[in-house]
Amino acid sequence: MGNAMNETAERLMDLAEARIREAGYRGFSFRDLAAEIGIKSASVHHHFPTKAGMARCGRAPIRGSLLRNGRAAAA
Repeated sequence: MGNAMNETAERLMDLAEARIREAGYRGFSFRDLAAEIGIKSASVHHHFPTKAGMARCGRAPIRGSLLRNGRAAAA
């Protein structure tokens, strides 16, 4: 079960990274990510409660964009 969650989280991170490159931080939602990989949006929130949470777990390219834009969105 742990491996399945890790694989899903990794797929979500890959997809989020691609979406950020294509359309920026505001260019995707968790609902978009869920639809693209065929899961419910609640499942995305299970792995990453927020975009900022995704950034904390993320690789360097996605982390910087999510953290910068997350701060801007919260301001």
